[in-house]
Amino acid sequence: MAEQRALIDPHVRRSANLLAGLPSVFRIAAIAVASLTACSFDYAAGTADELLDQVADSVLSNVTHVVVRDGVVIAELRSATVKNYSADNRAVLTDVFYLEFDRDGAITNEGHADRAVISTETDDAEVSGAISLRSESQETEVIAEALLWEDGARRLTSEPDQRVELRRDDGSSVAGSGFEAEVRRRTIRFTGRVAGTIVVDAE
Repeated sequence: MAEQRALIDPHVRRSANLLAGLPSVFRIAAIAVASLTACSFDYAAGTADELLDQVADSVLSNVTHVVVRDGVVIAELRSATVKNYSADNRAVLTDVFYLEFDRDGAITNEGHADRAVISTETDDAEVSGAISLRSESQETEVIAEALLWEDGARRLTSEPDQRVELRRDDGSSVAGSGFEAEVRRRTIRFTGRVAGTIVVDAE
């Protein structure tokens, strides 16, 4: 087991550079939600309070939110639907795509998830379904089915029994349960069982 950890740790440290783009993904999503769902609608008098938790204040379809800095597009968020629920301060996005660009327009980071539930108070997010986060510069991809983003702590985690996989373009692949990523420290670890293959550069 000690030998396995020694092989995995260098790979995990290199892959941790992918975390640099994570805060912008969720922050831009939160900004998009705030700007796109500012409107709300009044429901008929006498509507039961419990129904307010089930009926969205607003629903937007085929949403694209573009971030421009100094006249250059640096990020783009797309969502099939954005539903805003003011009663419990959350927004639900479906079929979410995220793209981040360098100043020449090349993609540096990209991501996809079937669903994201974002707290409009804390910017925390629960992301689920066919999750893929990729860094082109690090040639690394994170694959998962469910992840939790804690914005204040800058932490991305999975449930203890959820499988998360790290893949590199060189053919390396590490998968395990109990995924924890600390953005501030740029560290990734698995608290559960880990297995994988590391491709070592002969040079």
